[in-house]
Amino acid sequence: MKRFLTLIVCLVFVFQTAFLASAADYFAAGIDVSKWQTNINWEKVKADGNDFVIIRVGYSEVKDPRFEEHYAGAVAAGLHVGVYMYSYAVTIEEAKRDARDVLNWLSGKSIDYPIYYDIEDEAYQGANKLTTRQRTDIALAFVNGIKEAGYYPGVYSNLNWFKNYLYLDEIQAACDTWIAHYKYVNGTWVDGEWVLPDYASLGYGMYQYTQEGVVSGVSGAVDKDVSYKNYPKIIRELGLNGFAPAEVEVDTREETLYLLDGKWYYVKDKKIDLTANTAVFYEGGWHYVKNGQWDGSAQGLVRKTGDEEKWIYFTNGKGVEVNPLDYVQSVEIEALPQTKYYIDMPLSVSGGKIKVTYGPMLGTTEYSEILNMTENMITGFDSETSGEKELSVNYGSKTTAFKIGVIERVVGDVNGDEICDMKDVVIISKRAAGWDIECYEKALDVNGDGYVRLSDSVYVARNLVN
Repeated sequence: MKRFLTLIVCLVFVFQTAFLASAADYFAAGIDVSKWQTNINWEKVKADGNDFVIIRVGYSEVKDPRFEEHYAGAVAAGLHVGVYMYSYAVTIEEAKRDARDVLNWLSGKSIDYPIYYDIEDEAYQGANKLTTRQRTDIALAFVNGIKEAGYYPGVYSNLNWFKNYLYLDEIQAACDTWIAHYKYVNGTWVDGEWVLPDYASLGYGMYQYTQEGVVSGVSGAVDKDVSYKNYPKIIRELGLNGFAPAEVEVDTREETLYLLDGKWYYVKDKKIDLTANTAVFYEGGWHYVKNGQWDGSAQGLVRKTGDEEKWIYFTNGKGVEVNPLDYVQSVEIEALPQTKYYIDMPLSVSGGKIKVTYGPMLGTTEYSEILNMTENMITGFDSETSGEKELSVNYGSKTTAFKIGVIERVVGDVNGDEICDMKDVVIISKRAAGWDIECYEKALDVNGDGYVRLSDSVYVARNLVN
């Protein structure tokens, strides 16, 4: 018996020290439990060197009967907590239902480890039941449901399922992964230590390395795990799982980029903003951020507003400032300016507007803005002769057009209503008296003597009487 106990102690020591050779920058020990573990002394669990626990929250539509008990005890003992949902789902809708159930059961609770989806049930989801595509889509449906609610998702499975039953690359692109693998024979001796497979280097965030663990405070065997990521820091700084975003360690409150868990995030006022879709100037260059994270595949145009408007064109997530006129896709008439002119009247663009569309834009297929027409946009204006004229509106390399009509003015028609009547007499008289009244200047000198006098209004009035 003594030799047997000594062997157990040695094996426990080996398994605990084996992970020190991992390439991971972070290491934490923990366990995972369900209704099968009862009367847990959580203080002893923590004192035994465990930093976290992943608790089963439920399976199918059933809440684990000991979830509340386990959660309360682990939190009271100061352990970090995550949860997992065991999957029997065979459709995407059932996976979405599982996500909703988990979120409902977690209402009002704080967890700083991920919400995992345990997908490995051979009877419901195995080789003779579902395809790899179906299993992967089921897992991703759960992941997306958790992610859209502002929580940190993950997928749990064993080595065989991750290799042969799921599209691992798609899952790891969408969320973190937790792998179970108990075959210690795959390890090797390094400097006198038994080193297990380094799953951190393969993109996994957690590793369940035994289901026969011995932990103080737990009666019987228990699953033991290692975490390669500092999930409490990651989740709090991202502001997920119900936490408000925690301040990060940057030296400015202006917008910048911040490296967390191997990814670059948008930060402003020292907090990560996962809603940001913008351009950020960082370390001498422009970077494009999508949903708060640097997008290394971004290609297109961004209009950066602020104290000074800038336009940046991005290739592979990095950009250079450009002239937006070089990226005009189209120009349209939004509102017409004056279109009726008399001989020798000057151009007027008052009220004229154009719709300018730029592209290709990042984040949207196009970006449009409404601009006031200016005289330097217009070509083709001529009011020296009467007739219909086409004017071109030019912006960047694009052109649109509209038509105007130029006509001879009725003698004495100074208000532009195309008739000469007593309204024109009144205007001419007031202008002769020195009033500042808007009218057609060239029509004021009706009698052609070179002056605007009362004689001009009298001339018009007599013509009206006759």
